[in-house]
Amino acid sequence: LARETGVRSFFPLGAVELSPVYGAIGRELDAQYSLAYAPSDPRADGRFRRIEVRVTADPSFRSRARSGYVAEPVRPLGLAPAPLMR
Repeated sequence: LARETGVRSFFPLGAVELSPVYGAIGRELDAQYSLAYAPSDPRADGRFRRIEVRVTADPSFRSRARSGYVAEPVRPLGLAPAPLMR
């Protein structure tokens, strides 16, 4: 799940290991960026679209991002999603 959504997992074995985990999370939050993406295929056909984020300016930088998204139609707020026809 973490790999597909672009997040990092922590598995502390006890309360004594929480402080370094919190420190790592804080450093990541301090150094994160948000990117916007406009697809070349605008069809909202319910299909999965793979994306890849690469940092070319500095090879020591590593990106973490989700592996893609489902191109679902935009629905007005408050309406339940329609079932996908496969």
